[in-house]
Amino acid sequence: MTLNDEGNGAAEESLPNYKVIRVGDVAFEGHTNKEFAYGRFVVNDLIDGIMSPRFTCLRPKHGYPVSLWKYYI
Repeated sequence: MTLNDEGNGAAEESLPNYKVIRVGDVAFEGHTNKEFAYGRFVVNDLIDGIMSPRFTCLRPKHGYPVSLWKYYI
């Protein structure tokens, strides 16, 4: 997970479609490649923010330490 203070170049009118991602949430990127044959899961361990609607956001039902969640995933 990375933070881009400059933004990602998205058009301002597309921002209302963006999703809120909180610390501990997991972003799923379904794009496959040689390294990630089925896509990849990325645990947000930085700050609350927004992400593109092309990603799926998974939120655990119970609060777990982020370090445990990252290890488990």
